[in-house]
Amino acid sequence: MDPNTTLSELRSLLGRNTRGYETCDSMEDHYKAEELFQALDQWLLKAGALPTDWSEAQRTRELRQTLFGTTHEDDLKSSPTTPDS
Repeated sequence: MDPNTTLSELRSLLGRNTRGYETCDSMEDHYKAEELFQALDQWLLKAGALPTDWSEAQRTRELRQTLFGTTHEDDLKSSPTTPDS
């Protein structure tokens, strides 16, 4: 199971709902969302990886980009390298 795909599909199903996130537009959407939620729940209970959007590393990258306009990768590219002795 890919937690990123599952989360994306859940968001898509719930995002199609015109009345908010409380209910799905169709029973088919409702059952699909329930199935996806249960799959993601089981994945996480078995110590599966978090979806990228939920990971601390992703939140840290986004915060760093917002606050400083850079990423850790940008800092690594611009840092001087140490010569070998």
